[in-house]
Amino acid sequence: MRKNGLQRLTAKEKRALDELVVRLRDKYAEQIAQVILFGSRARGDATWESDFDLLIVTKNGGKKLEQALDRFIDPIGFEHNLVFAPHVISEKELERKQTKEPFYRSIVSEGVDLFAKTPRRVSRGKPLVYRPPTKGFKMDENAKIQIKIRLERARADVSAAHSMLDQGFFPRGVSTAYFAIFNFTTAVLLTLDLVRTKHSGVEGAFSEYFIRDKRIEEEYKDIFNRSRKERELADYKLKEYTEAEARQILADCERFVARMEQYLRDVGAIE
Repeated sequence: MRKNGLQRLTAKEKRALDELVVRLRDKYAEQIAQVILFGSRARGDATWESDFDLLIVTKNGGKKLEQALDRFIDPIGFEHNLVFAPHVISEKELERKQTKEPFYRSIVSEGVDLFAKTPRRVSRGKPLVYRPPTKGFKMDENAKIQIKIRLERARADVSAAHSMLDQGFFPRGVSTAYFAIFNFTTAVLLTLDLVRTKHSGVEGAFSEYFIRDKRIEEEYKDIFNRSRKERELADYKLKEYTEAEARQILADCERFVARMEQYLRDVGAIE
């Protein structure tokens, strides 16, 4: 089982979070219900460039309080040379969104309530140990709608990549092919109620829950990784592509897409 995210923080990062919580308690104790650390910092798979994603759950909500909290939190991050990324939501709104949106279910699943007397997992009220998604998760209609949206984006990316290569825009075609893979992978993650927004997070979750658990074959992890690297080379103009190279990358992308579509049909996410 993976270590909890707080155990992986540096002493400097822990001090910054401690100070943030103390100062929020001093000023907003009557208005805040929870301060939830979520994302890669909570899961323990952050990189040096990862933000500190924070869900600030207020007792009553309101735009004025939301703006005040944003102004209050930003300088604390600057003082410690860290980026705190707060998202403010009321208890009532969070309860409603948890039932409909995978993003918020993911926060509850992985999040750590820093506002508790002893920081603890939100979902189980236990000391911080990240747990993977349950095998018994069943997709509801909202999840299927989110999957459909991502597939539409991905298919549009595949079509656009073909058009770019036909016009001789090889680096742009290579980059767009990667985003087709990225969007298809985020759709696949939703079958386990997993939401990741950053490239490294999507890659890590796909590797951990689909490749390692043998839902998908190893070769598709390799395609994802290669495509991501090629996209970075293309976007930063670090490599010139021949038409043959670009078309091979797109062919690998289409093979990836076909396998992910097969998986989504197998699990009943699409018809």
